[in-house]
Amino acid sequence: MLYDTNGNPYSSKDLEGKYYLIYFGFTFCPDVCPVSLMKMSNALNMVKESKEYTYFDLDALFVSVDPDRDSNERIEEYCKIFHPDLKGLTHKSNSNEDLKTILKKFKIHVSKILLTEEEEQEDMKSLQEHAPQVIEKLGGLKKKKDDKYTLDHSIIVYLIGPDNQFLTYLGSNLDEKDMANLILDEISADLKKRIMPG
Repeated sequence: MLYDTNGNPYSSKDLEGKYYLIYFGFTFCPDVCPVSLMKMSNALNMVKESKEYTYFDLDALFVSVDPDRDSNERIEEYCKIFHPDLKGLTHKSNSNEDLKTILKKFKIHVSKILLTEEEEQEDMKSLQEHAPQVIEKLGGLKKKKDDKYTLDHSIIVYLIGPDNQFLTYLGSNLDEKDMANLILDEISADLKKRIMPG
């Protein structure tokens, strides 16, 4: 069980019957999350512009692994930076057992790393280097000066099917075009199985 940015409970039951992409990260991430979410969002646009898209629908989810710092408002603003259809989800705290269970289910490793002032500045330089397109938009997000830490976490986008079944993962080595092609291939194969079972 997770929560949407309005504080409403959100579970796998809300996703039944839908294909969806899901990415786990946090809004204070200096480089990996912005780059990954940009790629995922561009791939999502390519899929939605394809002729095959008339046969299915595709949702995109961002799950914050850092609810201690990522407020609902911040997550919502963060998601809008990347795609209007990107839905933000989170939990009540980083140590919540439900969140830990979901992370374990998706094989997402998360560990906290305390930062010095210099490391914080390095993080900002890294963001400017890897995701300059989102720097300006991220600058509009409210900052928290306390809790100077970052999170080391697994970098994977998952594609999940209408029965909440795993279809494939989209590694960070893929570019947005490869990602879109893999999404379309996997969904097409799944749809064929549903039309012609066995």
